[in-house]
Amino acid sequence: MPLFPPASSGGISNGAAFPVGPATNDLFYRSDRDIIYFYDGTRWLSATEYSVAIANQRLLPPYVAAFVDLEIVNPGFGEYDIYVTRFQLTANVSTTTAGNYYVCQMRTALGAVQTNIGSTLSTQNIALNSWVALNNAPNVVVPSTEALINVSATETGTCSAVLLCSFKFRYVG
Repeated sequence: MPLFPPASSGGISNGAAFPVGPATNDLFYRSDRDIIYFYDGTRWLSATEYSVAIANQRLLPPYVAAFVDLEIVNPGFGEYDIYVTRFQLTANVSTTTAGNYYVCQMRTALGAVQTNIGSTLSTQNIALNSWVALNNAPNVVVPSTEALINVSATETGTCSAVLLCSFKFRYVG
């Protein structure tokens, strides 16, 4: 017996291959993957949005023009492409001036060619000693062949900060 009632009974269509000619917002249960997907008008994406913490990094002086790489294995590596919906940098800067801040960039491919995911996030204009969440919405596909996802934090001048990086994604069907 199928996990979900058939679509003809108000349930979700299911099977081991996506249907042909879907309409935007159609739901489909991939029984071979045990994942519910929706069609966004372009691609099938998992109905669940997953969240991954990349790393927590405490950066204290005396760094000058510091460069820190925070890395995580691509959660879809070797199996499924992922669709990155949000990159978030939660930061607390305890020492800064107009010329002292961090710029963070999410990337793939740590080899010779790196591909940026979304735009950079900067701690330049955040208030001292307060937690601030900075976000962007890259809405890009990262192929399952990319083994690592990386966030580079580049310091301009000298400052002290705690950087908490995370991203949200959906699996691509």
